[in-house]
Amino acid sequence: MWLVDEVKKRLEVTLVSVMMLDEEKRELYIVESSGLPEKIIQNVKQDLGKGIAGYVAEKGEALLVGDIEKDPRFSKKSLKKYWTKSLISCPIKYGNHLFGVLNVNNKKDRTPFNENDLKKVEDLIEEAGDKFLSASIKDLKQRTRELNVLLSYFQNISSSLYLSEITKHTKDTLISLFQPLITIITVLPEKKVFLTSRIKGRINDKIKIHLSEKLDYFFEIGSNMSEFQWITTHSGAVPYPSKKIKKILSSSTNLPITIGDKKLGLLSIGGETHFSREDFRVLTIILNHLAVAIDKLIVYQKLEDEMVKTKEELAISEKMAAIGKVCGKISHDLRNPLSIILLSTAIAKNKEKDEKNLEIIKRVERAGNTMERLIEEITDFTKEIKIKKEMIELTRTLENALFLFEDRLVNIEKEVQISFSSPISADQRRLEQVFLNLISNAIQAMNEKGKIEIKIEKEGDFVKIEVSDTGPGIPDEIKEKIFEPFFTTKTKGIGLGLSIVKEIVEKHGGYIEVSSTLGKGSSFKIFLPLQ
Repeated sequence: MWLVDEVKKRLEVTLVSVMMLDEEKRELYIVESSGLPEKIIQNVKQDLGKGIAGYVAEKGEALLVGDIEKDPRFSKKSLKKYWTKSLISCPIKYGNHLFGVLNVNNKKDRTPFNENDLKKVEDLIEEAGDKFLSASIKDLKQRTRELNVLLSYFQNISSSLYLSEITKHTKDTLISLFQPLITIITVLPEKKVFLTSRIKGRINDKIKIHLSEKLDYFFEIGSNMSEFQWITTHSGAVPYPSKKIKKILSSSTNLPITIGDKKLGLLSIGGETHFSREDFRVLTIILNHLAVAIDKLIVYQKLEDEMVKTKEELAISEKMAAIGKVCGKISHDLRNPLSIILLSTAIAKNKEKDEKNLEIIKRVERAGNTMERLIEEITDFTKEIKIKKEMIELTRTLENALFLFEDRLVNIEKEVQISFSSPISADQRRLEQVFLNLISNAIQAMNEKGKIEIKIEKEGDFVKIEVSDTGPGIPDEIKEKIFEPFFTTKTKGIGLGLSIVKEIVEKHGGYIEVSSTLGKGSSFKIFLPLQ
C-alpha cells in the first residue's frame, strides 16, 4: 500500500499498520501493515472506543502518545513489540467519512515522536485521501457485484433438486468471485467429490492425498478416498508447473460444511490469491447456504426414496391381496377331495398285505400329506395366524415332526441335542409346523443325503431351537429374501414356508436368524421367550 510505504520512508519507522473500519460490526481490523507478524494481522480486532486505535476512530482526532507506559488506554501486554515509548495514531478520513486508522511506531533512531512527525503523518493521510476515496468507490462497486453474484447463487441453489446442480452453481460462483485454480466440494453422506480444475494436466492423485488428510483433520473419519466417486470437470486449461501444484494444495483454504452436529462435507479452494477478511465473510455466506442446500437435498432424497418404497409396498400389498383371494378359493376347493384321498389311503394301507402295493399306497399318502401342508400354508397366508398358547414340551413337538419324515431321513445322518426340556408356553400345532418346514427345507437342500443337526437349549431368557444342514448353503443376495412370501429357489413348493415360520415365531414374541456358508451348509436359529 502506498501510504504504508511512504510513512516508513518519510518517518524512518519499522512498524506501520492501517486498520479499516467495519461499520456494521463497529470494529477495526488490519488491512495492510509492515513489521507485524501474520498471526497478529489475522487476529487483531479493535472495538470503537477501546484502545488507542478505537479511541482515535471514535473521536476522529489524531493522537500523539508521548509515554505509552503512562497511558491507561494502552495494553502493557504488547510493550515487547515497541522500541520506543511513544506512538502516533491518526484517523483516515475524507470529509466527514471515516475509513480507518493509521498507527505508527518504532522510529529507527529510537527517539520519541514529536509534533513534526505528527504533521508529516497528517499530510500523508491528506495526500492519500483521494486514493482512499477511489478505493472506497471501487470497493463499493466490487461489493455490488458480489451481492448480485450471491443473489443469483442463492436463487439457483434454492431451486436445485440435484447434487450436481448445487455443486455446479457453487463452483461457478466461487470462480466468478475468486478465480481459484482448484475447487473441491466433498459431500460425505453421498461419498462424492466434485472437482473443478483450471490447471492443465492430471492432478487427481495429488488431490486425493491432500483431501484425505484434510478430511481426517476436520472430521477424524479416516477416510478411504477409493470409496468416493469423483466427478471432475475442467474449466479452462491454465498451464502450471507440477511442482507448484503441491504448494497450491498445501496453502489451500479448507472449510468444513456442517449444520449443527451434521458433518456434510468439505469445501477446498486452491489458488495464488490470498483471501482477505472480507473474502472470508463472503465465503462463510456461501458455505452456510451450501450446507443448507445439501442438507435439504438429502432430506428430499430420503422422502423420495420412502415414497417410491411406499408405492412399491402398496402395489405388492394389493397384488398379495388378490393372490390371497385366489389361493383361498383354490385351497378350499382342494381340501375336500384331498381328505377323501388321505382317508382312502389310510384304509387301504391297513388292509393291503402285498409289500409292493403297500409301498405305492405309502407314496400316495406322503404326497397327500405334502399337499395338505401346502394347503395349510396357503390358508395361513390368506388369513391372520392366531396363536393358542398352552404349556407344551418342545421335545414332544420335535418328535412328532421327525416321525412324519421317518422315510425321508433314511439316508441322512441325524443328530439331536437337547439340553433344555422344561415345558414352555406356546402353540403346539404352530411350533410343529415350524419344525416341519425347517426339517423339510434341510432335507431338500441336501437332496436327502448329508447330515441334519437339531439343538434345543436355553440361552438367556430364551429357548433356542437350531436346525442345521450340510447342504450347498445360501448366497447372500438370496439370504435377504428367503423370508419374503412366494420367494423360492426350489422347483417344489410355493415359497410360503419360511415367511409363515417367521410370522409364527414373531407371534410368539420371538425372532429367527439364519447363517450360511456356501459349500458347507445353513443354520436356522429360533429364539422363543421363556416367559
